[in-house]
Amino acid sequence: MLLAIGIFKLVKAGLLVAVAAGTLKFLDADTAEALRHWARASQIVMSHEPLRRLLAFVSAANEATLIEISAASLVYAALFATEGVGLCLRKRWAEYFTIIMTGSLIPFEAYELVRRVTLPKLVVTAINAAVVCYLIWNVRRASRDRSANRSGTRESSDLLN
Repeated sequence: MLLAIGIFKLVKAGLLVAVAAGTLKFLDADTAEALRHWARASQIVMSHEPLRRLLAFVSAANEATLIEISAASLVYAALFATEGVGLCLRKRWAEYFTIIMTGSLIPFEAYELVRRVTLPKLVVTAINAAVVCYLIWNVRRASRDRSANRSGTRESSDLLN
């Protein structure tokens, strides 16, 4: 399960790197116009409200805003990549790190759900809550196992003495 969560985090990191690169493409006027033209011609983009709103926002953004979006995407990508690599390597610190990082966003996700319930928001919040619950359970289980092993070792050494 840790591997699946780690891969999920790495996929999110990759998507955020793509967002950062795509956002920077909008700094070039010719590229930005070509992307706008493609998006207008694409039925998928024009029929999908969130994509249409995103395109409108990015198209209207100034250079400083585009750089900020790109930088923020890269920061989050680095955090997700750190979580993902650590979880794939089954590092205990990565479990704690993921619990803290993912758990800290759940109140904001819940607030957004209260404001307006949508299926994507509901799915993301449910997945993140499930990840945090699983990791907390896994950390506690591992801690109990270590305690049991230590006390079992002590009992064995007491028998030998």
